[in-house]
Amino acid sequence: MVQVRTVLRVADNSGAQLVRVIGVLRRRRGRPTATTGSLLSVSVIKTDPAVKVKKVAKGEVHTALLVRTADERPRADGGWVRMPSGGSAAVLLARGTADTPLGSRVRGPVSAALRRDGNVKVLSLARAALMSTVAAPGVVRRR
Repeated sequence: MVQVRTVLRVADNSGAQLVRVIGVLRRRRGRPTATTGSLLSVSVIKTDPAVKVKKVAKGEVHTALLVRTADERPRADGGWVRMPSGGSAAVLLARGTADTPLGSRVRGPVSAALRRDGNVKVLSLARAALMSTVAAPGVVRRR
């Protein structure tokens, strides 16, 4: 789960590399933490030197969409979803819009749960959308 002051990777080519969460805008079930598909208010703390045309600068505040989380998420079919990249990541959104990404590409896989929230533009830019990993029959995973 992601909360305030969490440092996230940026999964698009907008020019930012790391961002820090300064607020959770769209919460799930009223909790102060964010899960996949939540809107965040973030501050850019590091830019990507490999990107030549940067659309962001260090210290700027942007809205972001959480596309990957590091923790496993249970599914209704009994499976679990774990992102292979190892960390949580967000996609920066254009100012004044709630669904248009700032970059033109999304790096790495994103959660297929974004389709349920209506973030189809981000899904279309991603190479892979991870669905459920089904548990073996008769095996019960407990946390």
